[in-house]
Amino acid sequence: MKKSIIVFLFSTLLSCSLAACQKTGDESVSSPQASLEDSQTDTDQPESSPAEQIPQDTPVAESTPQEDSHQDVSPAPEETASSDAGTGLSITVTTPGSLLLHQEGVTLYVSPWDESLHSMPVRMENSSDQNYILQLTDTSVNDSVIESSFSENLNANSHLESSIEFSEQDLAENHIEKVSQIQTKVLFLDSETFETRYTSDLLTITFENPIVSQPAPETGPVVYQQDGITMTSLGLADDPTWGKAWKVAITNDSTNDLVLSATNGIINDSTLDILFSVKVPAGKKAVGTLTIFQNDLEKYQIETITSLEVAMDFQDPSTYEVLKTTEPIILSFEDQT
Repeated sequence: MKKSIIVFLFSTLLSCSLAACQKTGDESVSSPQASLEDSQTDTDQPESSPAEQIPQDTPVAESTPQEDSHQDVSPAPEETASSDAGTGLSITVTTPGSLLLHQEGVTLYVSPWDESLHSMPVRMENSSDQNYILQLTDTSVNDSVIESSFSENLNANSHLESSIEFSEQDLAENHIEKVSQIQTKVLFLDSETFETRYTSDLLTITFENPIVSQPAPETGPVVYQQDGITMTSLGLADDPTWGKAWKVAITNDSTNDLVLSATNGIINDSTLDILFSVKVPAGKKAVGTLTIFQNDLEKYQIETITSLEVAMDFQDPSTYEVLKTTEPIILSFEDQT
């Protein structure tokens, strides 16, 4: 009996041990499978990472040509070129009808210099609905300041033939025998209000076979030389309209555009009203005329001008602010009338 009980207990313990061992084995088998699944999961993650990077790299590679394409189609260079074509033009005129300016609906064509008429033919075409008056400013010929009387009414949707003329006397005073270059700015004025609608940059017109520019004549004494300004007296002359005129050559070697002006002077010890104003841009030359009125000469019973004393104002051409007033310039005309 006791033996049977012992055998039963032993059998029971053996069964329990086998069951425990089977359970432990199952757990040990399932653990590698779980590890394998985890390993596969970990392996999939790094494999999916390059797969995710490929579509990310693709738009980056495409973005470069998109940026280049955007830069290539930019209209900025064309706009700049168009603007430059309208202003600041420098041309050499060898044939009739050379394009000089196209702005505000107005086109200007110029032709070679006409020696016999001392002029440059110009054709104006206005395709706009605005009536203009065209004038010139800051004009020089062969680097000598010589203003033209050019002023033309150019109606809307019309064309006009004209010419830019210069006085033969002005050309001679500046020793210009042949015109090789003209520089000027074109003004578009409203024909009703005279308001300036447009001012061009400085336009340079060179004619074929140019000659070396002749300086303003310097046949008299230098009466002023300071701060880059040189003034040379050219003597007295008769003025058929006003009375007498003092001619003076002015060279501006400074870096500033200037207007030289004077409103009164002392003639033979008497103070008289005079008229003198001349604009001389930087690097240019000009011949100015100081006008003495015949009525004043008669009033002070001056038959012969023997001396002139005058102070010059240097003015800013934009604001007319007086930048400097010279000491009196004293001239003697002992042998001139």
